[in-house]
Amino acid sequence: MKLTSMSVAFIALCAATSFEASAQSLRSAYFSDSYLYRHHINPAMSNEDDYFSIPFLGNLSLDFGTNEGINTFIVPYNDKLVTFMHESVSASSFLSGLSDNVKLQQSLDLTLFSLGLTGYNGYHTFEIGLHQQAGIQLPKDLLSFMKEMQSDKVYNFSDMLVLGRAWADISYGYTHKIGENLRIGAKAKILIGLALADADIKHGTARFGEDEWQMQMEGQFMMGGASGTKFSRDEEGLFDGIDEYKFGIAGYGGAFDLGFTYDMRDIVDGLKLSASVNDLGFINWSDCANAYNNGEPFSFSGFNQFTLHNEDNHVDGSRTGSLSDQWDDITEDLEKMYNLTVGKSKTEKQWIAASVHVGAEYEIPSYKQLSFGLLLSHRFTEILEFNEARLNVNFGPSSVFDMALSAAFNSYGTAMGAMVNLHLPGFSLFLGSDQIYIGKINKNFIPLDNGGMNVQFGINIPL
Repeated sequence: MKLTSMSVAFIALCAATSFEASAQSLRSAYFSDSYLYRHHINPAMSNEDDYFSIPFLGNLSLDFGTNEGINTFIVPYNDKLVTFMHESVSASSFLSGLSDNVKLQQSLDLTLFSLGLTGYNGYHTFEIGLHQQAGIQLPKDLLSFMKEMQSDKVYNFSDMLVLGRAWADISYGYTHKIGENLRIGAKAKILIGLALADADIKHGTARFGEDEWQMQMEGQFMMGGASGTKFSRDEEGLFDGIDEYKFGIAGYGGAFDLGFTYDMRDIVDGLKLSASVNDLGFINWSDCANAYNNGEPFSFSGFNQFTLHNEDNHVDGSRTGSLSDQWDDITEDLEKMYNLTVGKSKTEKQWIAASVHVGAEYEIPSYKQLSFGLLLSHRFTEILEFNEARLNVNFGPSSVFDMALSAAFNSYGTAMGAMVNLHLPGFSLFLGSDQIYIGKINKNFIPLDNGGMNVQFGINIPL
């Protein structure tokens, strides 16, 4: 079965029920003692209560961030939607203000089952989860080339990246108290790769010759699925789509989390320090379909502008039709521009996105229901490294309700976060966000402006 380019993107970026590479927890709730999933950020964090999660509903995290708004690339035209390649969008209006590198990342974390138990001189956690991460980095010169194609200009679009991967994990965590003030923790994870799509163009240039564009590209495209996933090729051996994609186990790996907390009450009453390193590990993807370009020069006819928007009378390759048809036409041109040769399947080891967190909390000694915290975070990724300083205010006025408010400066700009936690006998529910989005959204609730958004939710049963 040969798949279209739109199907490739869907499989690569949306596999495993898709929307940060690690099991995510609310950073806004990091200093809240009643929040059950603090051990996702720091494995030394234990809970006051034992618990088990409602299957599939214990912890759901949806994350999205971009330095350009989606409305830069999809615009209204005659009550319909068209891409930036449509003739109604001028090159100057599209390119003005565009970042040197357009970046987008999105992720989904879904806890299938989680259990936390006290015993054997410590606190134990057992979990099964699904995770998905996608990221895109497009240099501005590539978009300039696509839109304007000026014959007197040399375009350089190196470091073009597209990455999508999905995996499951099975983890065990243990935290143990040493003395009165120090607590240490660790978590071991078995990683099961489910889907991979990795396009990495390290070098790319375009200059106009006598009658065609002269191109040089160096990079590769890999796709991992169950054994038997294959690329199709044309009569010249060049990449021509996905011949067959099989869902299933695509690789295995492992990872560790390490952390500690320290109560500074002997020095400053109410002060607690903590730090952790998460997701030190990798997945070994086996039998990946592979296509490459080794930098040999070739000719390219260029991109075509879109003319009329006529969904009913669309003909493939005519640059008209629905939004989906337009994206298909764009990706067909991109396939020709990449000029990838289909090669032999290969094995690829990839590190997952590790992160570092350092926290300090001050609890008011005379009113322990109120505390203030500062959490510093850094995530290492191929597409969009993430840095953040977040100030939290935590308030727990009763045994059944607590809340947190936060403000942050991060890679997307400024952010506001919040969390509410309701914990009744036999029932616990939390709802929160680390990045409350206040911009425009479309009818499918997709954010249109630059920035980020994050939503997290969970229902659990305290024991």
